[in-house]
Amino acid sequence: RITCISFAKRKEVIEGKTFMLVKNKTVVFLRSTPIAPEPRIEKDAIALLNAGYRVIVVGRDETLSFPPLEQRNGIEIHRLRVKRANMRGLANIWNVARWNVALTKWLLQHASDYEVIHACDFDTLIPALITKLVHRKKVVYDIFDVYADTLKSVPKWIRYLLKKMDLKLMSFVDVVIIADENRVEQIRGARIRHLEVIYNSPPSVDLHLERHRDSDHRLIIGYAGVLTKTRGLVEAIEVVKSHPEWQLVLAGSGPDEQEIISRINNSPNIKFLGTVEYEQALQIHANSDVILATYDPTIPNNKYSSANKLFEAMMFGVPIIVARGTGMDRIVEKYSLGCVVQYGELSELEHALELISCLTPSEKEAISTRGRNVFANNFSWEKMEKRLLAIYEGLYNGSSNSNQY
Repeated sequence: RITCISFAKRKEVIEGKTFMLVKNKTVVFLRSTPIAPEPRIEKDAIALLNAGYRVIVVGRDETLSFPPLEQRNGIEIHRLRVKRANMRGLANIWNVARWNVALTKWLLQHASDYEVIHACDFDTLIPALITKLVHRKKVVYDIFDVYADTLKSVPKWIRYLLKKMDLKLMSFVDVVIIADENRVEQIRGARIRHLEVIYNSPPSVDLHLERHRDSDHRLIIGYAGVLTKTRGLVEAIEVVKSHPEWQLVLAGSGPDEQEIISRINNSPNIKFLGTVEYEQALQIHANSDVILATYDPTIPNNKYSSANKLFEAMMFGVPIIVARGTGMDRIVEKYSLGCVVQYGELSELEHALELISCLTPSEKEAISTRGRNVFANNFSWEKMEKRLLAIYEGLYNGSSNSNQY
């Protein structure tokens, strides 16, 4: 069984709009990407902006192809041009070190411009804590992924040390944010002052993203995201090739992009769109009959994953297929949002797709309604936004708001 979500119009922040900013309420977000775009940070930033905060975002431009300074939707984006050297494995530590040095320098030079640092992931945390020590700034540590658990080509003992360091440094920050309460287990052992769960839910989108079919295929399977073999994409391609009545729509880029494209091999019922903007990715998922999110559970970080695809599926009223042993299977089974399959098992994936393709219109409508209700009552961005704003209200009012899970 499966689930979906409601469409509620959301006010947009338009370039050039005048905001009522409260004196001495400036937040700087840190992220080691070029913010081009970065939906998770941007929705947080817009929530704070609408609440009267000034928002600065500092990112890393490794390709030197983005403007160093940009104004977007009232957000001030700074990009530090720190080119990535061609290194892998343990040698990649020099890339992280160069980025951390440049970020620390920027934070110290601009210390008078902000009061709170919102550090996203471990590769921005050390510069944030150095600045906290020197200038007494407040630090919010937003863990998108536990850094050590994302490293595949680094020796196990190095990952162990990085994880220990990460857990130790959490005791020095003011607030830790995790994307799923399931991740409490992943950071067990850390001494945390204030822990908050903010799911990676998308903001409610405009009605123009309502579903419309542009295909005669009986079942449309959607996936927009990172193109890697650890997302079950190779298996999905093989299954869909044997079902000409189905269509697989793929979009994105990633480390295994060329191999995935080669496996498509001009199959008429597989559409590859390449890299797309976030709104187009949403459109792909909105127009699908089922969304694919089968992550490899043997990768440590995937055991605690809470992908935005899961919440998009709820929001659009679309079933989702996830792999057993990942962070998403618990939510899918609890609320009957779709199917849980054994990762890599083609027969289970095929059976799940067959079940969804045979749903009657009334069954689809029931699933959609149930899913939208689950999203609205438990995971909507409106609820997550209130949690975010409560964190910042506590920081600026000097309230500890201790919250332990």
